Amino acid sequence: MEIDTAFILEILGRRVKSFCDEPERVSGRRVLITGAAGSIGRALAVRLARLNPRSLSLLDSSDHGLVETLNTLERLAPKTQVWERLCDVRDLSRLDTIFESDQPDLVIHAAALKHVSLGERHPGECVLTNLIGTRNVLAALRALGRGRFVLVSTDKAASPKSVIGACKRLAELHVSNAGFDANGIQPVVVRFGNVFGSRGSVVPIFLDRIQRGSPVTITHPGMERFFMLCEEAVDLILHASTAEFSHGQWTLLVPDMGQPLSIVKLAQAMVERLTPIAQAPSQIVIRGEDGSENLVERLHDERELLFPAAADGLWSIRPVSPPAPPTDVQLADIELIARTGEDAAVRERVFSLLRQALAGECGEPVEALKVS
Repeated sequence: MEIDTAFILEILGRRVKSFCDEPERVSGRRVLITGAAGSIGRALAVRLARLNPRSLSLLDSSDHGLVETLNTLERLAPKTQVWERLCDVRDLSRLDTIFESDQPDLVIHAAALKHVSLGERHPGECVLTNLIGTRNVLAALRALGRGRFVLVSTDKAASPKSVIGACKRLAELHVSNAGFDANGIQPVVVRFGNVFGSRGSVVPIFLDRIQRGSPVTITHPGMERFFMLCEEAVDLILHASTAEFSHGQWTLLVPDMGQPLSIVKLAQAMVERLTPIAQAPSQIVIRGEDGSENLVERLHDERELLFPAAADGLWSIRPVSPPAPPTDVQLADIELIARTGEDAAVRERVFSLLRQALAGECGEPVEALKVS
């Protein structure tokens, strides 16, 4: 059973949005995608392969998923120079070897753990992938001395309640701070909501339960989320990869995602439209909150201001007051705790470090982070 685009747009109550006007700027560039086995990474690979990059490196730790992405590209873009890189972003030494070999000048970092409840049960794994992995991929590019780095973030990083959200916010701060180095790196962060139908998201979970006639479980009747299509997410990332930004600018982009969608209404619409003939409709069951998720996600919080970006339908986020990203020493410390500490200690350290960073109480001197 498939969910077509028309049905998705009917639920969202809007048209498809486009963000990138000059995708041809990818032509001739060496591109590396982390998380290339995921839904977004695979869609990015297909789109980029059709734009004539000089080379396309696909990096992921999932061998099965990586093979699926490679098979998709072999079918849809057989002439593209593609290199598969089976690698975990936690392994800095391996990343350094790959970057030295492939010499990417555009890195799109989409690799991440995304399941909030799983991240709460395994906070150390979340720190190692979402925060330390980001540090490692950026460090590998910085070792080359030039290139654009695009971090794919999430609205869970705004007012984070979960470990995944807190790690992503810290990763955003770490990447944004690289823009103030004189090392030729151009960092850009894109933050957006749920991608309709992406692997592991609520839509395929609901669809699976509807197909089996099982109850569709929802955390809270008042829960709302922002949604966008996969093609819109890819278009946004492509804009971040090719647009011109001011030197030294704090570059964090968010799309205008319209009104958030009620998860109850989403479930009701899917049950009504997608229940197989001759099968009783699935029941919608309220499970109850576990305290790790916001009822309504936001794309920015009270510490951030929105400014119109150059592209229509995009906003640039600037901090109200300069934060202080964690230092290399602090990142090494939290990496050690994530590898050896108990879950409670990891969780406490993550949120403690985030509070300090947002208050400007850690990291390099605040003067180095002034927004132009």
